[in-house]
Amino acid sequence: MSGENVVDFLKRPKLDPSVALLVLTGTDAFLRLATRQALFPPEGATAPTIFAGETATFADVMDEVATQSLFDVAGSRVAWVQNADKFVTAHRAALESFAGKPKGAGLLALEVTAFPGNTRLAKIADEKGLIIQCKLPEKKVGKNTALDEKKAVTWIREWGQSKHDVKLSEPAAKRLLDLSEDEAGLIDSHLAKLALYAEPKQELGPEEIQRLVGGWKLESAFEMMDAAADGDAAGALLKLNHLVRAGEAPQALFGSISWHLRRLATATRRFEDAELAGRRITLQQALLEAGVPHWGDQLAKCEKQLKRVGRARAGACFAWLRETDLALKGSHSRDERALRKLEELLLRLASISPAAAGSATGGRPA
Repeated sequence: MSGENVVDFLKRPKLDPSVALLVLTGTDAFLRLATRQALFPPEGATAPTIFAGETATFADVMDEVATQSLFDVAGSRVAWVQNADKFVTAHRAALESFAGKPKGAGLLALEVTAFPGNTRLAKIADEKGLIIQCKLPEKKVGKNTALDEKKAVTWIREWGQSKHDVKLSEPAAKRLLDLSEDEAGLIDSHLAKLALYAEPKQELGPEEIQRLVGGWKLESAFEMMDAAADGDAAGALLKLNHLVRAGEAPQALFGSISWHLRRLATATRRFEDAELAGRRITLQQALLEAGVPHWGDQLAKCEKQLKRVGRARAGACFAWLRETDLALKGSHSRDERALRKLEELLLRLASISPAAAGSATGGRPA
């Protein structure tokens, strides 16, 4: 994907005056809003005119872009089209013409969920305009992409300090990333909460993040995973229902669930890699390598849980989590449908009995 990641852009949120087309691509609504507010603060002189991409006509949008402002010193206008995927599809040829030879003094901004780099419009926008990827930074892993955890942690620490006056250690920022399931909006919400508790100039560690952000929710998620690991689907669903009734959003709960399952799956992979290499490692060592914290009883609890889950289910967790994550960001983004998807994930986890998955022997995942 061409363009610049929003995390890098927000460090210097300025547009070259020659840019007439701005494309914000990605599903993270918080980062799109943060970009717009950084470019056009509420107290600023230029306020963009917002259009709904589902209903906006090309003529109305272009009229706004081409209209000179009598009051803005810069003499420019901004047409900002939200949910613009259908708008782009319907007017692709006209947008290509505009992007290639922009007319008028204004800026056209398009918010889209996807903007394939192999299209003619994307190539023109990348050359003559600006494409901003509104998602946490990623890196290449073989032929695929994955979250660039190091850059994401750096952004969390910088954002917390500059926007909320919250100072986090690197392990604390990593824990916040885990508990927020890589969702920038949820990270910002948690930082705002932490600002209420942190003492001036106090650097928060992972223990404070665990207590203030995870707390009882994380403990309940552990109990929910325990029930699913034992094949107790009814018990796992009951725990989930209690959490939702307590006011926890399904999308936020997925962060706690995913934190557990990703660590178990990663530890299982570490263990299997060691086996293939002819090395023996303990489950605790594999869990530590997978990022499970060593303080308190966290490591011992995760070891016990991994033995109960077993190798077959732990190995399948990455695929299950990927499918659930995509659904929560798309077809199941609404709370009711999101809850159904979490229930489906728990049922999958509980569907393979410990006997079928294999028993825990010799301190190894079955």
